[in-house]
Amino acid sequence: FDFGGVLVDIDFGRTFAAWARAAGADTDTIASRWQFGGVNDAYERGEIGFGEYCDHLRAMLEVELPDETLLGGWMELIKEPMPDMRELIAALVGRIPLYVLSNTNREHWAYVGGRFTEFLKPFSGIFCSHELGVRKPDAVVFERVAQEMDVPLHRIAFFDDFEPNVVGARAVGLQA
Repeated sequence: FDFGGVLVDIDFGRTFAAWARAAGADTDTIASRWQFGGVNDAYERGEIGFGEYCDHLRAMLEVELPDETLLGGWMELIKEPMPDMRELIAALVGRIPLYVLSNTNREHWAYVGGRFTEFLKPFSGIFCSHELGVRKPDAVVFERVAQEMDVPLHRIAFFDDFEPNVVGARAVGLQA
């Protein structure tokens, strides 16, 4: 399972609103300046640290906010488990091995690990992009996870809310 958007609801609007409030700016303006890819991907692969990432955020968003404020806004992204997900996971425990594969960063995952400890207990393993050094939808991430799980690619069912990740998983043989 992917984490954000599949297991747990996420909302970038909450992050943009938190940053906008702190900067005295308009939420739509902050949202319009946001860009995926590039430095964000490097951060999720663990190639750069939080301080460098915050420098990038300040430049991209055109704000002067301290690292702690940017971090607090980042944590606003993560909401609660998706409806019925607790029940689904409980129904699957003991029937099939359960794993998480998430494009994330060290700071987010530290927060998630503390906040969702009980929710994540049924999972046999958790794979995070910042630890693997590679992100979905790169083929390598799926191959490495399958190897770690000791399960052939074609025997893995993968659930993600982002179509390129689903396409990438299918391209290497996962059921997605």
